[in-house]
Amino acid sequence: MRLVFPHVQRMRSLQVNQVPLKIRRLIFDKLDGARLPSLETLEVDRGFASNERLTSADRTFKPFKNGDAIDLKTVLLKRTPYDYTIRRFKNLKHLAIVSSNIFGNSSHDNAKTVQNILSLLPHLQTLRIHMEYSPNPRPTDIRPSSHPPPLTHSSPEELSLDATYDDIDTVVCALVLPSLHRLSCQAGGVLPIGIYCLPTLAQARPSYPLPNLRILRIVGPRRAPNLQTQNDTFWRNIEPLEQALAGLPKLRSLCLEYVDLKDGKYLACLARTCPRLERLTILRCRGLTFWELRAVVQSRRDPKGLGSDSLEYVGVEDDPLSIQMLQEKAKQDGLGEDAEFNIEISKARRYRIVVFERSRHCVGGV
Repeated sequence: MRLVFPHVQRMRSLQVNQVPLKIRRLIFDKLDGARLPSLETLEVDRGFASNERLTSADRTFKPFKNGDAIDLKTVLLKRTPYDYTIRRFKNLKHLAIVSSNIFGNSSHDNAKTVQNILSLLPHLQTLRIHMEYSPNPRPTDIRPSSHPPPLTHSSPEELSLDATYDDIDTVVCALVLPSLHRLSCQAGGVLPIGIYCLPTLAQARPSYPLPNLRILRIVGPRRAPNLQTQNDTFWRNIEPLEQALAGLPKLRSLCLEYVDLKDGKYLACLARTCPRLERLTILRCRGLTFWELRAVVQSRRDPKGLGSDSLEYVGVEDDPLSIQMLQEKAKQDGLGEDAEFNIEISKARRYRIVVFERSRHCVGGV
């Protein structure tokens, strides 16, 4: 430390990860009044030490309280309080928070937490909020709670959340992010958005909430609704699918999962929306017909229709029995002879049919 501190003014990155409490205190006490004009990245991980006796100062964490870091752009805080940091350093562009208590039991309040963080950081481009432990998700056939009035923020390009499905849906419905490209989760995958978000995504007020989104994963109920009220709720929320997709003109990848397509009725809108769509994946969806899927693919390529030749991959995945039944139905409908629309089950993955892939031009048995 004696070798490092004389040169802190030239330091561009500071990482203090899982060190003993006394050492962490010493480091930040030494840096309390430091001027760090070159510091761009701060990473602090309190670690898992169970025998630490935290003082009120440890619980608040006020880095460089009597100093400054005017060029700080990236902050990663693990198991470390974030309140002071986001209020002090308002020019942050990238913020990641890993905490077991950042979210409570109220999805409405959790959405407000996200809104409050964004409202304090006008230049923020990336926000990642991850739970220390994976949360217990709610079933996807329960309607989420009400959301607070939407907050508009023009800077974020990526929002990553590790939360319950209810929290995710409520947060998405509470934000208008015109520059957002990606909704992701902690593992790097695509964040699942419930069908209950579709009415909100379909609203132009005066513009759509996520017009620059590139990747979208829509998830419906895992169980078929068995009560009339649940069934009515499902159809009310899936009806705006076309309007929601119309508000995503730059969408490149769409995944529909556990969505009841009602014999292709809710698939037909893809022939009229998302002109830049490159990848379409249909996972465990009821009401899918290959006849309607082929019509969508053909209509998108028809100059008199959408006139878009952007599609590079169309795949269907389900349990092996359901995939076999889909294939048999497609053969009965006479689709087995269509060279541009593959219905052969993958030999390597018996749960998948790659109906179209530009690089392989619909070669069967992939």
